[in-house]
Amino acid sequence: MSNEETRLKKYNTNELIKYLRKKDLKLDDDDFTIIRKEKIAGLDFLELTKEEFRSIGFALGPATRLVKFITELKEAKAPLHEQKQSDFKENNDLQTAETNEKIHDPCVNISTTTSERISNETYLPEIASQRLRYYEIWNRPYVNWPCLEEFSKYLHDVTKVRVHNSFKMEIKVLRELFTKDHPAQLRLTHLEAQLKMQQIPRNIKRIYRRKVAKATKLLAKKEIVKEEIEIAKNSVIVNGYHRINKHYEDYHEASTQLVKRNLFDDGINESLATKKLRTAK
Repeated sequence: MSNEETRLKKYNTNELIKYLRKKDLKLDDDDFTIIRKEKIAGLDFLELTKEEFRSIGFALGPATRLVKFITELKEAKAPLHEQKQSDFKENNDLQTAETNEKIHDPCVNISTTTSERISNETYLPEIASQRLRYYEIWNRPYVNWPCLEEFSKYLHDVTKVRVHNSFKMEIKVLRELFTKDHPAQLRLTHLEAQLKMQQIPRNIKRIYRRKVAKATKLLAKKEIVKEEIEIAKNSVIVNGYHRINKHYEDYHEASTQLVKRNLFDDGINESLATKKLRTAK
């Protein structure tokens, strides 16, 4: 048994995935998700066959490469001094890779205490599979929980609004799964902050739309008032015209009657004068 095989047997699931990522096995994220989902540790990995890899969801290509890698690993016999150098280099590489991953990954908070490092490998409780809608992406140590960007890529065919709502609901469920003093709560707080930062532009747009709608209503109200004033003015003018017209008609009728009366009086006076004149003759 080679030294590398002995060391590999001691790896947990997370360490095994980091180890395999360094090997040129042409594995993708789907393959590592299967390993994480099935909780395969180093000891389990060395005992798996091609049929077993296929049964848990591996494609033919990755399953063939993994079985060949395990066979070569078991058959490898390195000299003692090379084994020691290989062990030292492997351990340093793993530590360096883990440190760099935490530094460059925006989803990981590197300021962890000793108690947090101890519980970093804590996975979700069994009940989580019944409560979380996207259990597969959360079923990992809380320090490796997906950030908003990774979650959005996981739901690649979903609108941005739905991604944000789903992310918010998942965080709410995760908070209920862990106690208030659990370090995972700090991680959830960090994820909520990411969500709020993404939602700020949307909130600003919503406020702007409300202001525009309010201004539009005020403008429409002003137009209505303006139309009512114009209608009132027109009504006053029309009513005034009708009143003047009525007064004119009344005046015209009165004048006509007066003229008729004067003509009548003139006719009476003329007839009386004619009779007097005849009598005098």
